[in-house]
Amino acid sequence: METKRWHKAYSKQKYHPFLSEKKAREKRMKTMGLFDLGKDAMILDVGCGTGITMHMLMKKGYHNVYGIEPSKKLIEKSPVKNKISVGNAQNIGFPDNTFDCVYLAGVLHHLETIENIIKCFKEIRRVLKPGGLFSYNEPYQTKIRWIGEKIIFSPLSNLFYYSRHMRVVLEEEKESMSFWLKNVDKIEQELYKLGFRKELRHIGLYRITIGAKKV
Repeated sequence: METKRWHKAYSKQKYHPFLSEKKAREKRMKTMGLFDLGKDAMILDVGCGTGITMHMLMKKGYHNVYGIEPSKKLIEKSPVKNKISVGNAQNIGFPDNTFDCVYLAGVLHHLETIENIIKCFKEIRRVLKPGGLFSYNEPYQTKIRWIGEKIIFSPLSNLFYYSRHMRVVLEEEKESMSFWLKNVDKIEQELYKLGFRKELRHIGLYRITIGAKKV
């Protein structure tokens, strides 16, 4: 469960240490396969926060973009709050076979147990149409991430806006992040056992993107 300290730091955190937020989000969205969808595709953002990614998709001409988010406070701050429902990754309040694509970014590592994550995967499969795309983007343990964390947890972090606030976020996420990074590959294999077929697997500087289709 995220604390007030986490929320305060997260709200001040930059999306990327070097790129602008717009460029960083667009790069991530492209990697996740979102720009390959038809403009009339039914799309769901799980754990959408203030709906920034949703808003970007809508400005690019995607007409049927929806979100779910557990925090009413974040929904109230959204420019597209009329498209967001209160809900969470394990309880998606939409009918079966509704969406052509369900995506999430930075959500799974907050779910804390493999059982919770499997429940999330099952719920996403339920609301996806046959052949629909499920794409997620999450932290991954790479050499660059290891070096970055050494800097973030050193006195040098106080010199930079990004690392100052990211340090607090990582401190608050220590247990859930440790669990995720130790089990990320195992969790990916659990996804394929549930009736998904691998479509893409991309490891970036410090995150992994998985895309799979419902079979």
